[in-house]
Amino acid sequence: MEPLYKVFNKYDNKTFEETSRIRQISPSIQKCGLIIKPLNSFKSHELYYIPSVEMLKLTEEIFEIDQKISEEFNSLPHVAKKRYIIESIVDELQNTNEIEGVRSSREEIVRSARALTNNTNEKERFSSMVASYAKLTSNELTKINNPEDIRKIYDYLLEGEIEKNELPDGKIFRKDQCVVYKKSGTLKEIHKGVYPEEKIIEHIVKLIEFVNSDSHSLLIKIAIAHYYFGYIHPFYDGNGRISRFVSSMYLKGKFSPITSLSLSRGCNKFVEKYLTAFENTNKSSNRGEMNQFIVSFLEIIKDTQLEMLEEIKEKVYLLEQFIEHMENDEIVTELSEFEQNVIYVLGQNLLFSSDKGLTAKELHTIFNEKSIQSFRRILNHLEGLGIVGVIGEKPKIYYISDDFF
Repeated sequence: MEPLYKVFNKYDNKTFEETSRIRQISPSIQKCGLIIKPLNSFKSHELYYIPSVEMLKLTEEIFEIDQKISEEFNSLPHVAKKRYIIESIVDELQNTNEIEGVRSSREEIVRSARALTNNTNEKERFSSMVASYAKLTSNELTKINNPEDIRKIYDYLLEGEIEKNELPDGKIFRKDQCVVYKKSGTLKEIHKGVYPEEKIIEHIVKLIEFVNSDSHSLLIKIAIAHYYFGYIHPFYDGNGRISRFVSSMYLKGKFSPITSLSLSRGCNKFVEKYLTAFENTNKSSNRGEMNQFIVSFLEIIKDTQLEMLEEIKEKVYLLEQFIEHMENDEIVTELSEFEQNVIYVLGQNLLFSSDKGLTAKELHTIFNEKSIQSFRRILNHLEGLGIVGVIGEKPKIYYISDDFF
């Protein structure tokens, strides 16, 4: 089905109006109860979509790929799973920052993730964002119940990351008008957020009712809610990061943590497709039709899933090679079982994390046995054998040495 805005551009006005009328009376039309008023338009439109074979196919494929991801992921040992989830959170935050033009290095986010997993009291940049995504993967955050919940997520997720003059100044959201400009730098207005705050709250309440209802399939519902949050634009800054976080939260209800953490990576990789889908759906000539946005959104999830599936498969293969190398190494086979397990854990960290290595304290936490001093003795022994390398001093970080290979 050709998007309505394309019909407007290709054909005369009579054909456009007739096409729009036919779609509105289609027996399969699904109306959402969510109203938009496009920029410079005199009319409001209710969001709707007409279910298509393409949507159904994409939905089935996303569920099938997620099953394969779960099978591969569940075959991993515990430490590899944990490190990969942390790595996925780091990827998610780095990608969402890049989409929003937020300056951040991977090292900054990794430090925050490390501080969180080690339960330290150190306050690193992005620590709130890391903690929020960690809660998401542990099922602590599952749904939005009211507008105040969105504000709580905003305050926690973006703590210290929004300029003071861009912070919400209303009761819950912003109280002034907010304009969205084209990313090309032309300063062309492409959208104005809902205004005033009373209207924002009304729209948010409708959005929450929609996303928590059972009247539409989950993936289509998430896609529409994702668009509508961007349309409302309840904050001066940070809307994209909040929207992607909430979308991931609802994805987590039915999908694996890996799929739920794929959204920002996909939106960053396919950023032109992502932003164009918003822009086209906002057009007055599109009259609230959601088909193209839904399809684009689902394609981004599916393509990113496939990328992450191949990534996990590759890591599983490399871990199998690492185990085989351990079993064939004469020095390793002469070591105690505990020492071999330490090497195995460091190997998992090597393959499933961008961290260079682990400290004695982190290893002690993983094994939950022996003293830290015992770990240091074991690690010094493995270092002397050329299996483990060391960087840093306070603390020392231990890693699988290149000489081991």
